[in-house]
Amino acid sequence: MDAGKTKRSSVRHEEISNAPSALEAHEDAVKHIKLQKDKAGCEVRPVNDIIGKGVFALKEYKKREFILEYDGKLISYEEGTPDCDLSELRCPVAIRFHHIDATFSKRIGRYVNDAAKSNHENNAEMVQLYLDGRPYLALFATRYIKPGEEIRYDYGVKDLPWRLEKIPQVQKKSKQIASGILFKLNDHPEDQR
Repeated sequence: MDAGKTKRSSVRHEEISNAPSALEAHEDAVKHIKLQKDKAGCEVRPVNDIIGKGVFALKEYKKREFILEYDGKLISYEEGTPDCDLSELRCPVAIRFHHIDATFSKRIGRYVNDAAKSNHENNAEMVQLYLDGRPYLALFATRYIKPGEEIRYDYGVKDLPWRLEKIPQVQKKSKQIASGILFKLNDHPEDQR
């Protein structure tokens, strides 16, 4: 057997065996949500002129590991806008009967960019958590993420302008909305019985 294949196999096995359990990942998310602080391990930096900024891993993340919280002001569905308002760069995340508007958040979660689930850049998933009856959004790794890799998840909206790479005017507008999103999450977990 090729020595390169043996090394890759052992690395992959280590990545899987060291991955946190779902309970450990959930507890880590709850801890950081309660602290109202970003977990160490990521930084915001420029991606390109079209996308703007993104969130990059400073450390490795194992599959299922908690990465960060998408923090923002909880507003009622009526107060929020069902579509992105490009003139105000305001695109709150929709969750059940509320929106989380990260427009003025100081936390880095607002800079995580989109990648369709079918895109190789997609490496995380947004999960809705409830603490004391309030909804929160937490981002978890869906696969091994190496240091230096950009964190990306599927916003859950088809035909987003930045996914239409062949249209130059849409690419220009995508820069304006790179830090804001509209995302329809699954209903409350209790409704999925």
